[in-house]
Formats: sequence, structure tokens, C-alpha cells
Amino acid sequence: ISGEDRIRLEGLYTDPSIDPEVKIKEVLRYFEEAEVKRLTEEKIAEYYSLARKSFVALGVTDEKKAPLRIYTEKMMGRSF
Repeated sequence: ISGEDRIRLEGLYTDPSIDPEVKIKEVLRYFEEAEVKRLTEEKIAEYYSLARKSFVALGVTDEKKAPLRIYTEKMMGRSF
């Protein structure tokens, strides 16, 4: 986001006189236009893949890694 949109978005975050409901709607609109959800999910998948490679390479038995593996799989499957 750049130009007038950037100024407006910054104003939404800093102007205490704007109604909170209006702020939320406007910020969500900007986020949707910028495809923030898709981009964030792509980054999460990218970092998760890197972490999995490091995790597999650890010199620890699978039995000892199991609790962490289960936890991280649950974290990846959650919804927001």
C-alpha cells in the first residue's frame, strides 16, 4: 500500500477520533485488497517447511521428537 492509501491506513491506526468499528472495517478492507491472509499463509508454510527440515535433521530419536511434532502439527492445522 502506498500513497494516499498508506496515509489513510496510518491515520486509521493513529487517529483516536475515528470510530473503532469504522477503523476495523477499513483496515480489513485494506488487508483484503493487499491479500495479507494469502501472503501470511504462504510465509507460514515456508517457515514451517524450513523448520521441519531442521527438525528431521536433529540427532534425537523420533520417540523424543514425537511430542513436539504432534504439537507443531496441531498448530499448523488451527484456524484463525
